[in-house]
Amino acid sequence: NLVYYRKDGTWFWGHSDGQPLFNEKGEISGFFGIIEDITEEKSNEEKLLVLSQIAEANVNPVIIADKEGCITWVNKSFIQLTGFSLKEAIGKKPGYLLQGPDTDKKTVQYLSQQIKKGEPFAAEILNYCKRKKKYWLRIQGQPIKNSKNEITGFFALEEDITREKESELRFRTVLENIGDNVWEHDFKTNKTYFSKSENDFLGYSTNELSNNQKLWWDSVHIDDRHLLVENDLKYRNGETESHNLEYRIIHKNGTIRWVLDRGVVIDRNSAGIPKKIIGTHVDVTSQKTLEAELKKAKDVAEASTKAKENFLANMSHEIRTPMNAIIGMSSQLAKTNLNERQQFYLQTIYGAADNLLVIINDILDLSKIEAGKLSLENIGFEPKKVVGHAMQVLMHKAEEKGLELTNSYCDNRLAKVLIGDPYRLNQVMLNLISNAIKFTEKGSVDIKCEVIKETNTSQLVRATIVDTGIGMDKDYTNKLFDKFSQEYESISRKYGGTGLGMSICKELISIMGGEIAVDSIKGKGTTVHFEVEFKKGTENDLPNLHSFTVTNDFLKGKKILIADDNEMNRLVATAILQNYGATTAEAINGHEAVEYALHQKADLILMDIQMPVMNGYDATKQLRKQGYRLPVIALTANAIRGENKKCLEAGMNDYIAKPFKEEEFLKIIAQWLQTDLILENEIATPGFSELQTDKCYSLDNLNAISQGNQSFVNKMLQLFIEQGPATVNEIKAAYEAGEMEKVKKLAHRLKPSIDNLGIEAIKTDIRDIEKSAVEYGKSEQLKQLINKVETVVSAVTNELKTFLKKQ
Repeated sequence: NLVYYRKDGTWFWGHSDGQPLFNEKGEISGFFGIIEDITEEKSNEEKLLVLSQIAEANVNPVIIADKEGCITWVNKSFIQLTGFSLKEAIGKKPGYLLQGPDTDKKTVQYLSQQIKKGEPFAAEILNYCKRKKKYWLRIQGQPIKNSKNEITGFFALEEDITREKESELRFRTVLENIGDNVWEHDFKTNKTYFSKSENDFLGYSTNELSNNQKLWWDSVHIDDRHLLVENDLKYRNGETESHNLEYRIIHKNGTIRWVLDRGVVIDRNSAGIPKKIIGTHVDVTSQKTLEAELKKAKDVAEASTKAKENFLANMSHEIRTPMNAIIGMSSQLAKTNLNERQQFYLQTIYGAADNLLVIINDILDLSKIEAGKLSLENIGFEPKKVVGHAMQVLMHKAEEKGLELTNSYCDNRLAKVLIGDPYRLNQVMLNLISNAIKFTEKGSVDIKCEVIKETNTSQLVRATIVDTGIGMDKDYTNKLFDKFSQEYESISRKYGGTGLGMSICKELISIMGGEIAVDSIKGKGTTVHFEVEFKKGTENDLPNLHSFTVTNDFLKGKKILIADDNEMNRLVATAILQNYGATTAEAINGHEAVEYALHQKADLILMDIQMPVMNGYDATKQLRKQGYRLPVIALTANAIRGENKKCLEAGMNDYIAKPFKEEEFLKIIAQWLQTDLILENEIATPGFSELQTDKCYSLDNLNAISQGNQSFVNKMLQLFIEQGPATVNEIKAAYEAGEMEKVKKLAHRLKPSIDNLGIEAIKTDIRDIEKSAVEYGKSEQLKQLINKVETVVSAVTNELKTFLKKQ
């Protein structure tokens, strides 16, 4: 090989081949030669020399081979790893030197095919060194091409991965013997390896999956593959360290399985990008099936609950409608002149109605609690007044049974104002106290209130109700809060009730975040206590409450349309409204109500909800659509939560639930008619002439007790004449001296005499003095009550003297 110069002065590398020419005599007559331009080959040789110098320093084995795949050069790392020298390696194919009996034939075949096709190759293969020791190589290679794109040889880089493979082998051995299907994903090769040789999860063997990576991808349900693509991108972008996915796969047998796929990064490159992740596949098909069944059961249960709610709404409507008539008309009857026996009958009707309402409300409350639809108020309230109100409501029941109802201890640390739901708290107190009175034949019912724990912002309050009643067996106390629970059948027959009250109390206390417990001894009594933590409040947190007394004509000049399909309901509303000066009109369905409102004058509409032809919702919507702007108030027997919201959404202004209290009924009407409820006789104490009808006492009760013994009656009357006015004088003296506890006790002493003589004019007032004397203190309110009692007692005494003189 020589450098040759052209005529123009340029040069090139030339390779010359020549031979002598001979004449007929065999003598050399000249020479014949060919010069080949090998400049490019020389340049490649120089590049290969530089490449070999770089490769020589590489820590990994490097092979340079010719276009047939025969070795032309190896570096020192190759010699050190394999034990074969450069001289031994040149001219031989790598497989001839390195392959042995355990070398994977499929991998060998793959490498041979890639070299024949002149394409890049990459593989992991088990090889043998000169000493016949096994080792694993990761091989990556590519063809070397000249300027004419002709393959002139191959360059290959090998990496010893023996330790990695041994670790992987141990790892796979462990994985083969654990329950879950463990996998490993290599981002470099984009291959996923599975732990089990027989993959029950997919139905394919590990070999099948390893040799056909597409098989795994095809096994993922087509609608769920996007989850894996998105997850893969998160890993490659370094956005996540782990994953937790659920998706469907299709088993070899065609069945669909659910898999819980969890994985985590175990190796990263120098740039922090994941190289490998490892994870598990858990077959959760059975759990998913169970979830589906549970959802179906839940849907059925919810449908059942909805049906129950609808039933309760209808039941509420159907029962409350006639009850509204009973209570409403009883209220109107109470305003007429009645004798003692008639008043007794009327009170019996009231009591029966109240008991029925308790049962209905218990059932509705329980339904709301079970449906998770019971919400609590979060307003300011005075805890002492809640206790006092509960006692006031139930005092007459205790008195009827001769029981002493007391509040023996009220912690002076108890905040004046707390934040919570006073209405539900009152419901709990009424239920517990009422139960205590119901199951106590003699003795007392006592209430205690104490602060258990206090912070700057809250108080943990304990309320305890102790009775001396029939008590319970220890075994039954554990069931006391169960629904429809009463100790014996005879209890229900004797004392009545639904067995829901205590269950509702427990639920309400639980919703408030508190606890309730009971201790009882059979035949000796029961103690029930509950603890609830409340935030402290101030007087600014108290709602604005107003008490109203109305004049007989405060609705004078107002016309009110009553839309209700029930004649009794229309009659009750009409009676009340006309008593206060209103004129009324009636409609028996929503269509009639709309026609009347649009063509006749009415200042306000009382709109029932459930009516034929057109219900109250649709009627109101139609009125609003026609531009009707006057007030529409829902008057409905539906007491289910959410009814108020539905009424307002339909365009109504307010909501009154039946049966209603007359005061609340009138207050809401006054509010929307912008009519003041005028306070009548708020300050002045009515004289006796304003109070009496025929006479201010009744002997019906004494006659019933005496069974015709007139001397007994006369003696009782004489005792009242002697002691009644004297006791009033003692009350007045105690008031002037500021001895309010004494006032309370003296009122309690006078109360039975007033009851026995049927002195209705002050029956409520004497009880108010007894209960509230201490709270009222020296006040205009208490003074007026005492003056009224004095006036009436004096008038009754004079009448009794006249009566006895005639005997």
